[in-house]
Amino acid sequence: MPRTRHAAGLLAAALLVTVTACDSDGGDGGWGSGSAWSVQGALAQLPAAAPDATVLVQAGDLVTASEAAGVERPDDLDGQALVDWLGPLTGGPGAEEALVFVPIASLFNAPRLLQHEEFADELGFSVLDAEAFVEQSTPPATFAVVAGDLDGALRDDLPEVADGVVTAGEGEDLATDVANQTVARPLGMPLRLAERPGLVAASPGTTAVADWVAGPERTMADHDELAAVAAALDDADVLAAALATGSSMALADALGETGSPEQVAALEADLGAVLPPAPFRTVGIGWGVEDGAADVTIAYHFGTEEAAESAEPAFEAMFAEGDTLVSRQPLSELLTLDGVDRDGPVVVLDLSLPDGVGPRVVFDLYVSRDLPFAHR
Repeated sequence: MPRTRHAAGLLAAALLVTVTACDSDGGDGGWGSGSAWSVQGALAQLPAAAPDATVLVQAGDLVTASEAAGVERPDDLDGQALVDWLGPLTGGPGAEEALVFVPIASLFNAPRLLQHEEFADELGFSVLDAEAFVEQSTPPATFAVVAGDLDGALRDDLPEVADGVVTAGEGEDLATDVANQTVARPLGMPLRLAERPGLVAASPGTTAVADWVAGPERTMADHDELAAVAAALDDADVLAAALATGSSMALADALGETGSPEQVAALEADLGAVLPPAPFRTVGIGWGVEDGAADVTIAYHFGTEEAAESAEPAFEAMFAEGDTLVSRQPLSELLTLDGVDRDGPVVVLDLSLPDGVGPRVVFDLYVSRDLPFAHR
C-alpha cells in the first residue's frame, strides 16, 4: 500500500511558516516561493513547445528548499558563500548531508559561482534575488523564468531588441561568440531578457521572450502529460523538480550504439520482469522532505490506464531484485521503494534514501537512462 502523504503535508505547512519572512507573494500570475510555489505553476511560466519536442524542465523553490536542507542564503555575492549555500543543494560540496536536491537552472552557471558577481554586474540581478525558478531546455534553446523581488532588476542600459525585450550581448539569436563569453553567457551567445511584475525571463531566443511579455496563449501547463505528472509531484509536496518528455526511454535507446540488437535482446531477457512492459515518454522527479528525511517522488505517464496498471508489479520487482545498468549495483542500495500508487495513466513511486546516499542520485540515474528510467 502506498504511504500516506498526510505527514508530508503537515511538514510542508510547517516549513512554509518558518520562511514567512522570505515568502514570495508570487510574481505575475501568482507563482513564486513558499505558498506561491507549485510545479504546475512553474510549467505555466513557460511557453508551449511543439507537441513532439524533447523537453527538460528544471524548477525549484530556493527559499523553502534552503530552509529544509539547513543551508543559509548569504547576504552578499561573495563567491565562496554562494558555493557554501548552493553546493549542498545542487550535488556539490556538502551534498552528502543535504536532504533536498535542486536541479539548478543553467542560467545561473553554477560551475562559476565563484565569479557570480560578474553575472550580476552584466545583467542587474543574481541568483541571490531568485526565490524560485523554472527553466525549460528544448534543444538548442533554453527559456528560464526567475521569481523574486525583481521589479526593475535588469540593468537600465541594456539595449532593446523587441518591444519590452532587452539583450545582454550582441548578435543573432543562438549565435555563439566564444571570444566574448561571460559568466552570464558562457558561450558568448546573446541573452534576451524581459520583466513582468516579480519575474524575469531569460532566453537566447527573442521571439520566445517577446511572447512571454505579451502573455502566450498556451504554456507548458497545457501539455497534458506534463501537467498530470506535475500534479502528482505537487500532491507529494515537492520543493524542487525535474520533468522530461519527448525522448524515448526504451532500453534499446538507452544503450544507444553500444548495444547490438542481440545484446539488447539478451539484456531484456536477463532483466525479465523488472522493466515496465509498456512505454512511457513523460516522467517527473520531485525532491522534498518527510519526517526529517529526504523524500523523493517519481511520476510516470504511461499514456493509458491499462499500461500504467501493467507497470506496477514491474516497479515492485525492479526495486526488489533489479541491478543498475551501468554499475550493476542493486537498485535497492541507492533507493528504497516505500510505495507505488496509480491514478489513471500516471504511476507514482514514493522513495526514500538509504544511509549515505544523497538525493542527487535520482537525477544522475535519469541522465544516464538507468533504472528506474527504462522500459522494454
